[in-house]
Amino acid sequence: KKTGWYPRMWLAYPDGRRVMQPNRIPGHNYATHEHWAEDGKGFYWCANNGVHYQNLDTGEQVTASPWLAYHATISSDNRLVAFDAAIDEWYRGCPWQVGFWNRDAKRGLFIHAFRPKLCDDDGGRLGARHDHPDPHPSFVCNDRYVLCTMNGEDHRMNLSLTPVAPLVARTSIDPASFFADLPEAANPRTVAARIAEHFLETPADDYKPRGYKYYNYCWEFVEYPLISLWVNCLANARLMGDADLEKRLIDHFEPFLGEKKDKQAPMNHVDYNVFGAVPLQIAMLNGDGRCLELGLKYADKQWSPPDDATVNANHALPRERQEALWKAGYTPQTRLWIDDMYMITLLQLQAYRATGNTNYLTRATHEMRLYIDELQLKDGPAAGLFYHAPDVPFVWGRGAGWMAAGMALLLSEASPQDGKWHVIMEGYRRMMAALLKHQRANGLWGQLVNDPESWDETSGSAMYTYAFVEGVRHGWLEPDVYGPAARKGWLALVDNLDEYANLKDVCIGTGKKNDREWYMSRPREPGDPHGQAAMTWICRALMEMEKEQ
Repeated sequence: KKTGWYPRMWLAYPDGRRVMQPNRIPGHNYATHEHWAEDGKGFYWCANNGVHYQNLDTGEQVTASPWLAYHATISSDNRLVAFDAAIDEWYRGCPWQVGFWNRDAKRGLFIHAFRPKLCDDDGGRLGARHDHPDPHPSFVCNDRYVLCTMNGEDHRMNLSLTPVAPLVARTSIDPASFFADLPEAANPRTVAARIAEHFLETPADDYKPRGYKYYNYCWEFVEYPLISLWVNCLANARLMGDADLEKRLIDHFEPFLGEKKDKQAPMNHVDYNVFGAVPLQIAMLNGDGRCLELGLKYADKQWSPPDDATVNANHALPRERQEALWKAGYTPQTRLWIDDMYMITLLQLQAYRATGNTNYLTRATHEMRLYIDELQLKDGPAAGLFYHAPDVPFVWGRGAGWMAAGMALLLSEASPQDGKWHVIMEGYRRMMAALLKHQRANGLWGQLVNDPESWDETSGSAMYTYAFVEGVRHGWLEPDVYGPAARKGWLALVDNLDEYANLKDVCIGTGKKNDREWYMSRPREPGDPHGQAAMTWICRALMEMEKEQ
């Protein structure tokens, strides 16, 4: 209490002296399971913000691996880290992950992404049978293998021996290599510029650019597909260094702060509140205080107590249910449609990015876990995917795409130190594995993902491609497996852009319905902003990947 340090690390000397070694790594003042480096020149310890190293001579502290670790081991050359961590809450016999981090490549992967629990967290959890079943990974056989204990599906403890060479090979792959030598038409800068210019052709509240004619998403105000498109056009303009395009996109919003103020969306529904993501993006680009204030109003109102407006909103849950969700820390706008997990996530993450206030991030992770727990299919041929809603047993392409994109977006911002991160990561990986199985030979996915008779739908395909790109970029997915799939999807999508930069074969806005024919017969429209937006996500991810190299 006097020092502000968790007094766990001490250097003990032969003469009896003990000197406390404070954890000075920013983010978490905690240390546990210290061990010497093999060369004796320093030591490592585990913390909620990674595995860290202190040089004994200089006192310098550095992060060896940035992922949450409870126990860790380091290779004899100090280049590789193997570690374990509980998934969500720790207790004896809880579910576990075992990870690997390549310090040279600054990338990692999970050797075991999810091992099931051995016992429940109850009064008997410290019994002899489950006395200390943590994996405790170790490098063995001259660093050629990682050895650990492993929770078995049969509720027994097993041993796992994993060769190190393939782990090094996979983490050493440059994710950008899968998008090298793209034709000019598929260059993300080219595509991003074309789509942004197309968006600017008409006012945002009267979206009717060339080649698009079917549906008006802005009868009363600017709705969510245009918002997602706008946010990412702004971000892409900054990534491209195109100041003129960025200014025109910002100026495009100015009327909504003045004469078109009545076109601002109401604050009572997930599809409406996401409007705040655009002014927050502008505030991050140019520091406009008006936009920051407006955007935060939308983000904060989303987590306000239920009122008549939220209760009477379209597809809203009953007041009693909203009250219960609110008391449990969720937004009253929760309705358990998978579309929500992009709308809620985007708005709250924008508020977090604009302010640095982690409360916004916590809201998003808390909500995402609820949707994963409630909606992800745990078994059967569609395991890992998501139905449109609990009462609609169809894996609608774009609906599931919102969920895939929302998880990828959240994982890129959330920290492994958040216990929910591991649950979200597991849900994400399960979905990506299922999607990989259903990607078609042409690189796209169907309107109903697991229905081979359904037509190729491009907006959902773009969302899945984005989720793949982010997984390869961040090292969440095996690059040699998902990298080629992501490239294949991207090239197929670019081939479906018409001369105006409209993405073809986009399913129009679709409510849920327990009827296969309802989804199979939905109209398709080139240039529908659902598809335009998802294309800008991919452009953004690819340009950020390029910037990181």
